[in-house]
Amino acid sequence: MMELSIIIVNWNTKQLLKDCIESIYRNAGHIQLEIIVVDNNSTDGSQDLAKELFPGIILIENEMNVGYSRANNIGFEYSKGKYILFLNPDTLIGQETLRKVLKFMEENKDAAIVGCKHLNPDGSFQPSAFGFIPLASILAYIFGLNKLFKISWLKKLSKAKTVDYVQGSFLLIRREVFKKLGGFDENFFLYGEDVDLCKRVWAAGGKVYYYPDASITHYSGGSTKNRPEVLKHFVSSSLYFYKKHQSVVQYNINLITLRFAMIMRKALCLLEKPLSTQKNKK
Repeated sequence: MMELSIIIVNWNTKQLLKDCIESIYRNAGHIQLEIIVVDNNSTDGSQDLAKELFPGIILIENEMNVGYSRANNIGFEYSKGKYILFLNPDTLIGQETLRKVLKFMEENKDAAIVGCKHLNPDGSFQPSAFGFIPLASILAYIFGLNKLFKISWLKKLSKAKTVDYVQGSFLLIRREVFKKLGGFDENFFLYGEDVDLCKRVWAAGGKVYYYPDASITHYSGGSTKNRPEVLKHFVSSSLYFYKKHQSVVQYNINLITLRFAMIMRKALCLLEKPLSTQKNKK
């Protein structure tokens, strides 16, 4: 069996995709792997670039943007690896990273999922493992204060530790586990699918690990940066997660809270526009 299948969902990130794949080949070593790129109907020439520069990969061209979860599930259908790595295109694989995470999985049979340390392009630490979507974090995201709620204790970790969930930008899972769970829940179009998958892994008796001895560089937001609909996807995914995993009472409380927060966010945006126009006139 193939040792590793790396599945990359791409949407208009041509240059990032190129750099990502090159980093995989550069640091693959002797690992027997396959790269599966699922393109969600990009319009920036990503498909042509992939065909020209990387003829050895498996390229799946969707006729429309089917969302992140569905695209990953499609990629899995083509995969043959013992382990499946879901990887964002806006990442660079570190030296020895793939070898180390595979070795960790082989030595820790209780590990169903493992994520690695994430670094910003300047080499600084970037949080990539969290608790299960606390409401405060979602509210912070809505009002642009999410950085204040990012956990920092992971910086001090030198050994692997179990966590609620690891970020889907680098998520390594055993093939049999992903298959048994039925893959990603396709009701998550964008955001939340990684949280839900880890939640289901824990419920099934598996463990999710954060492994700081391996690392990637993550540019963060490659295909979603500055898109106005991102916030809408994030909030709707969070609400679906709550509805799926919480009681009716908890869900309704969160629903009312988030709807009120979105109204407040829109009101603040309306107030900011005339203020910024006045500043520009001065």
